[in-house]
Amino acid sequence: ATSWLLANGSCARIVIVTLYLQVAVGDLAFVIDTADVAEIDETTAGAVPPAGTLDCRRLFATPATAPGPCIVIAAADEALALIVDQVAGLVELDEGDLRPLPRRGRFGAAIDAIAVTAAPGPPPLRLRPRQLPRLH
Repeated sequence: ATSWLLANGSCARIVIVTLYLQVAVGDLAFVIDTADVAEIDETTAGAVPPAGTLDCRRLFATPATAPGPCIVIAAADEALALIVDQVAGLVELDEGDLRPLPRRGRFGAAIDAIAVTAAPGPPPLRLRPRQLPRLH
């Protein structure tokens, strides 16, 4: 939230919200800034993934019980797509809804905040796809 001093001396509070895509990987819930998402492709579930695809179920050591949708990430430098278990929808969050997490371990740069909302289920973690470690 940002506060502005208006010409009449009063103060106005402006809250800027960001639209996030909610996804699930096993029991984990994530939100991805929609500005990072180029495409969601649920029709290719189970097909051979394109180059630059990370299966998030493998990455986060959760079992893949069924083919998952592919989220193509908007990137100028290289192709990147994520396979997840489920796309759960969209949610609006402002910076006050997110609490920063310490940068630790191999996912420290990729998972940088936790959303504190009244939504049911586990609180989603903010995922920065371009910061994910690549599997070799």
